[in-house]
Amino acid sequence: LQEREAQLTAMLANLPGIAVRMRVYHNGVRVPLFLSEATLQLTGWSADEILSWGEDYITRLFDDEMIYEVGRQQLAAYARGEQFTGYIRIKRKDGRRVWLLHRGHVVATEPDAWIVDSIVMDVTEQREAEQKLAQRDARLRDLQAELLQVSRVSAMGTLSSAIAHELSQPLAAIGNYLAAAEQVMRQSTIELPGKADSYLGKARQQAERAGAMIGSLRRFFERGELAEQPEELNSVIDEAATLALLDRDAESITARFEFEPDLPPVLIDRLQIQQVVVNLIRNAVQAMSDTETPVLLVRTLRDGDGALVEVADRGPGLPREVADRIFDRFATSRPKGMGMGLAICRSVLDAHGSNLQFRVGNPNGTVFYFRLGFAPKQPGS
Repeated sequence: LQEREAQLTAMLANLPGIAVRMRVYHNGVRVPLFLSEATLQLTGWSADEILSWGEDYITRLFDDEMIYEVGRQQLAAYARGEQFTGYIRIKRKDGRRVWLLHRGHVVATEPDAWIVDSIVMDVTEQREAEQKLAQRDARLRDLQAELLQVSRVSAMGTLSSAIAHELSQPLAAIGNYLAAAEQVMRQSTIELPGKADSYLGKARQQAERAGAMIGSLRRFFERGELAEQPEELNSVIDEAATLALLDRDAESITARFEFEPDLPPVLIDRLQIQQVVVNLIRNAVQAMSDTETPVLLVRTLRDGDGALVEVADRGPGLPREVADRIFDRFATSRPKGMGMGLAICRSVLDAHGSNLQFRVGNPNGTVFYFRLGFAPKQPGS
């Protein structure tokens, strides 16, 4: 038996991976029996140090946040005679956390314990990459929710402004007609029922009051404040493009990005500009729905004391009857479109002192573009 133990230990020591032998008691206590040189290098501890811990091995080496749950899973697997495979995280001697993929199986059984041989692999880079990807996905979901909220607010603002504009004229006309009716009544020799003149006057006052309220509402939406601050334009555009291309309709799109490097910061409301870019990219994707080789080009260019942002598609282009009124509210070339997207984009850019424009693409399609000014340099920068 001792000879067999020596052979197994020698085999573990010579494995190319990281090997550990433990005595795992049924009550969950673990005592290390052997650690390969690779294991010791990974932990930063010496064999004498680790073996001297005895039953404190778990609390000294493993991450307290997860070892107890993982430990319960290990015990259940060993009790069933199965191999355990899972992720664990250890604390190196220098304090750094290291992720390991752990595979352990029982090689011998004692009355109150199992002898377990384990092979572990350092997967720290992989796990950290997965965590960063998960954080990025979470950030995109949060951004999507924020942009959706901004889009809803902007849509309501633009719609309210449009409704206010349409209502202000008939209300003004109502007030004028009522004023004229009052004038005719005062000049008439016909005796009218009592209080008729008073009722007309009150109706005119209420029409004027409604007109003033709608005018105030319209001015509020047209002069909305922006949360402007210096932003790195390429990062803003890249993040918005990533979000816009998550749609299933964009799966067949070949997206190209040409970002001019080293652009100075631009002074913008980040969410508002990202909303513009998301709308433009989604419009471009929808414009190429029937195109055999759909290609989207998003790029930034230096333009004097500012930067140009371009979103180009290789779709069929805009019909002439649509192009002439493309930025009008409720104008759309899509059967189910509301015609608010580009109107909102233009409103956002107007608030930034910019202007949304378009031109025919080369060789085909449409290019939408706008210019943003660089943020003023701070004193001492």
